[in-house]
Order: sequence, then structure tokens, then C-alpha cells
Amino acid sequence: MYSARRVTFAIGSLIFVVLIGLVFYGYQSFQRDVEALQIAGQEDISWPTGQLELELMRFRAELHAMEAHDGGAASNASVNQRFDIMWSRVIVFQRGRVGERLSSYDLQTEIVARLFATMQAYETRVLTLQPGDRDTISDIDAAFKPFSEELREFSRRVAQGEQQISIDIRTQLRSGAQRTLIILGVATLMLVIALLVILRDARLSRRLADHNQRLAEEATRASLAKSQFLTMMSHELRTPMNGVIGLLALARQSSMSAALNRMLSQAERSANLMIGLLTDILDFSALQSNNMPVQHKTFSLRELADNLRKYDHRVDQPMQVDVEADTPDILLGDEKRLTEIYAHIMGYMLETAGVEGVVLRLSHNGEMLCAAIHYHYTKGDIWYPAMLADNLQQDDDNFATGVVGPTIARGLCDLMKGNINVSPDLGEGGLVSIEIPAAVASIPQINVWLETQSVVTRKLCEVALRDSRIVLMTAESGQQADVILLEDQGQVSDARLRALRESFPSARAIGLGTSAERLPFDQYLDLPIDIAVLRATIIDRLAS
Repeated sequence: MYSARRVTFAIGSLIFVVLIGLVFYGYQSFQRDVEALQIAGQEDISWPTGQLELELMRFRAELHAMEAHDGGAASNASVNQRFDIMWSRVIVFQRGRVGERLSSYDLQTEIVARLFATMQAYETRVLTLQPGDRDTISDIDAAFKPFSEELREFSRRVAQGEQQISIDIRTQLRSGAQRTLIILGVATLMLVIALLVILRDARLSRRLADHNQRLAEEATRASLAKSQFLTMMSHELRTPMNGVIGLLALARQSSMSAALNRMLSQAERSANLMIGLLTDILDFSALQSNNMPVQHKTFSLRELADNLRKYDHRVDQPMQVDVEADTPDILLGDEKRLTEIYAHIMGYMLETAGVEGVVLRLSHNGEMLCAAIHYHYTKGDIWYPAMLADNLQQDDDNFATGVVGPTIARGLCDLMKGNINVSPDLGEGGLVSIEIPAAVASIPQINVWLETQSVVTRKLCEVALRDSRIVLMTAESGQQADVILLEDQGQVSDARLRALRESFPSARAIGLGTSAERLPFDQYLDLPIDIAVLRATIIDRLAS
């Protein structure tokens, strides 16, 4: 299609150039015809030749009258006047375009030049001529008499020539009109051809656009169907796998030999890894369909590091994770996605690539959460670290060797507007740098009013809320509470909740446990208390 467009463009350009050439040629031809017509209409050279012939005849008549003293009218003055007029007529043949055209008819006979030479020779005798000087008059008349017949012939020749020029001009105009008509016809034909070529190209482009749109729609439907299939299969497989895990956990609670317990542990671990693989497939499908949610909430960086250290993978080698001492702990971002990114890359390096000495160091530069993964690799060219940053081209047939984990990590990193850079191991260790935007959460001190009926519940809450930024209030505090934690086991009246709300109108009321008669709390947390959930709830309140 690209070559066809180039051909169409070349044809269109050629037609355009030819059209310009035809228009220019037609314009030049028309201009030449108009100029010739203007010259022919403005420069009538038949008149000067006739006037020269007439003035010669008048000059000789004055000479004859002077010779015969006819009525006394002839005089030297009248002869000189006719001589001067004839002189001016001859001068016309030597000036301008009229002179050039007249001279072109006199190239062979040179009658005008000879007449002018004769006039120059007899000029003095004409000026001094006296009436009655018949000898001189006869000599002058004899000298000019031969020119009368020659000028008559010259006038005839000029008239015929001008007539032929007029015929040629009319023929030229007729030919010019025909050429102009032909040029207009050719230009119109080429314009029609150009329009047809353009219409054909437009039709082909429209067909190609429609075809591409259909292909895109089919690809979108195929991708959606694939994602739906993967999602459905993953959910369908997770259900029986959860059943297997539950049965294995129940089996391990019964008394059995150490060998059988070890085998059940291995089976339970394999089932958990299978659940993790199904989760990866779900994540991959969500990334492919641009349906991966990313949260923006507070989290503890050090808790994220603890979760990574406990991450279950297929190699009996714990992940070494360090957090720099001056790194802020509470950040804004998606803790779950960040954990997945680091776990996928480190898990792949440990499980598949066989990299040694993998250490993750977390820090913060004010805007980005920086993860530096140091490693050593000494097994040759079997593994290419560049694939972690997607700098190594892979086709679909090779996708299995690229594994799902790093692909999901790259997709999540791009989704969170981060970047991954890889430095190869050149003998002193390699480095994988991951930078993802994560702002430092500005969290002030928060006051918590805690009221429970159970001592155990209170102790658990105090352990969960053990933080320098969280203050457990007492009746003597005299401050406004930000959060009210009130145990609801059916013994708390609606009046007590209203009283606390009146005392702390801006506080968020959280019920611990649920009674049969549900009170209007802002949020409920089930009992027994999940310390992580409770802490996350209070931290979220801190951030808001």
C-alpha cells in the first residue's frame, strides 16, 4: 500500500507539472499572438511609402511649374518646401520599428538610400534654384524622374508584403486559438485523470481504514475474550485450590507421623504457589485489558519490607530487604502493587535466574520510592538481566522463557509511572534500580478515644495503636478526639454513642464487633480484632 501511494503521488506530481507547463506555453503563445496583432494594427507602413511617392510627384510638379512660369505661382520657396517635406519622408525610413520594416522591403533595390543620396547631392542646387533657370531645373528633374516608377513599384511591394503579413497574423491567431483549445482539452483530460487517480486512492485508503478498523475491533474482541477466559479459568481454578488448601490444613491438625506431616506441608506449599500463579494470571489479564486498579493510600514502608521478607517463593532462601535509616516510613501509594513488583523481580532472580547475593535496599529521594536490588551472577550468558527492563526483544514464541513475573512487574511499574533500569554484573555485582512515585504522607498526631467492655479487647487495641503519632485519650486529656473506638457487644446504648458524638463532633466513630441491633457507627471492625486492619484504619484516618 505504501508503494501504491508513492506511485499515486508521483503520477499526481507529474500531472501537476505538465499542467503548469501547458498553461505557461498557452499563455506565452497567446501573448505572442496579441503582440503581433497589436504591432500590425499600430504600425501601418503602407502610408509612409505612398506619401514618399506623392511628395516626389509634387516636388517634380513644382519644378515643372517653376520652369514654365505657370501663373507665377511657382517660386523657389515652394520648391524648397516640397523638397524639405520629401526629405522628412525619407528620414522616416531610418527611424524606429517602421523604418526597420520599410528597410526590410528595400534591401535589394535600395531605392530609398539612392533617393536620399541624390537629394543630398542636389540639395544646394535646389536651395539656390531661380525661376527661369531651365537648364538646372531640367537637370534636377532628370535626376529625380527615374525614382517615380521605382517608388510606385516599391509601394506596391510594401502593400503586398503587409497584406501577406496580415494574412500570416490571422493564420497565426487561428493556429494559436486551435493550440489553446487543444491545450485546454489536454489540461482538462489530465485534470480528469488526476481526479480519478485521487478518487481511486481515496477509495483505497477508505477501504484500508475500514479493514484496519475491522482488524482492530477483532483484535480487541480477541484480547477481551482471552482476558475473560483467563479471568474465568483463574477463578474456577482458585475455588478447588482453596478447597485443597483447607483440607490440607485440616489434615495437618490431626496426629500423624513426621514424614506424613512433611509431605502435607509440601503439598500445602505447592497449593499456595499454585494460588499465587493463578493470581499472576489474573494480574496479567487485567494489565492486558487496562483494567488494573491502582490505589493511592498511606502505607508503612517498613511493614512492606517485613511482608517481602516473609514472601513465599519456590527457593528456600529468604529475601534480604533493608530500609535506609533516614527513609520516611509512611508514604502514599499502592502497597500491594509495590509488593508485587519487588516480589516478582526478586522471586524471578532467585527462583529462575539462579542469581546469588540478592539484596533489596529501599530509600526515598523526596519524590520517588527508590529500590536498589544488588546481585551477583556468575553462570555465563544463560540469563540476560536486560529482560527485566524490557530492553531485550522477545517474540511471542519466546514469551515463556521471559516468564510472567517480570512481565507483570514491568506492567505495574509502567502503570504507576515508574521505571526500571538494569546495570549488568561486570565483576563487582549488578544493580536493578526501580523508581516509582510515592509522596511522603504528611500525618499529624491523632487522638483516639478507646472504650471497651473486654480487657482483652482493650489490650489488643493498645498493642495495635502503639505509635508515637497516636495518643490514647483519657477523661483528663481535655482534647478533641479524632477517632472513637467503641466496643459494641449489645451492651452499648444508642444514648452513649450520641453522648460521645456530642463530646467529639468531628471524630470518626468505629464500632468494634457488631450487635444484633446495629448502631449508627461510621465503620465497623469485626471481633476478634485484626491488629493490621485496625492499624491500617487509624493510619488512613491520619492521612485524611
